[in-house]
Amino acid sequence: MPSSAQAPEGATYAVVLESDEEIGPILEEMLDDWDMAVCLPPDGGRTLRLDVFCAAQDEAEAARQEIEAALDAAGLAGRVRLRVRAIAREDWAESWKRNFRRLRLTKRMIVRPPWDSKPVGDGVCDITIEPGLCFGTGQHATTQACLVFLDRLQRWNPRAHVLDMGCGSGILAIAAAKLGFPAVSAFDCDPDAVRIARENAAVNKVADCIQFQVADLASFEPFEKAGIVLANVLASILVEQAARVTSACAPRGRLVLSGILSRQYPDVRAAYSAAGCRELWTREREGWRTGCFERRGLP
Repeated sequence: MPSSAQAPEGATYAVVLESDEEIGPILEEMLDDWDMAVCLPPDGGRTLRLDVFCAAQDEAEAARQEIEAALDAAGLAGRVRLRVRAIAREDWAESWKRNFRRLRLTKRMIVRPPWDSKPVGDGVCDITIEPGLCFGTGQHATTQACLVFLDRLQRWNPRAHVLDMGCGSGILAIAAAKLGFPAVSAFDCDPDAVRIARENAAVNKVADCIQFQVADLASFEPFEKAGIVLANVLASILVEQAARVTSACAPRGRLVLSGILSRQYPDVRAAYSAAGCRELWTREREGWRTGCFERRGLP
């Protein structure tokens, strides 16, 4: 699903859902098959907005009824406000700019949009990301956790080869390159995501430092085992592909697993324990949980 508030081509209407931020993860999972964008609440705010995009008004009305029925079945009808609205494309970009702000994730890591030109200071890992229709603007709790863990892991092994499995916008691979890791590779099954990732890498002046390719996690064969593996994908995929994800990591290497709802995390942890990994750290925020694991044993 799209993770920014940019409407896809052909979308003229949107079903707007507004809810308390605490049930946002449940709504995101429920609506995962739709073309959807998440608008985070302003600083200090508690209202989360999700837009489900449709090509025509009648399609939007039908979608609203379907979503309303799903919310009712889940016992959430009273906690979510629904409405249909037309998309004013000329206003969309400026509206998104107001919601997409600079983020300081660690003492030395900042994520910002290209229109934010304020100085960042010396020694800062400054990541510029153009909001688009692929996952990874730095605004979501899962991406933020991966970046925080990656910053910590750079101090653990600054010479590690980093592999980003399911790279989306390329933000994690770009961060790895800007943190100085000497070898960074990344792949995604979506050719458009890989194209955007390459464009973002060029904006950040690290295009020559990252090897991007179009590939599927189920069939990807790494050239060499990575010291750090990043996988911010669906929990179901992490569980199903636990053996393959683990096999891409070097012995005693680290795996950062994200994209996991807190209630799904025990299943992911069990799958990777069975695959020969041990949990080192976890981070939970906004109903999402990210884990860092060590791969044990021999290759």
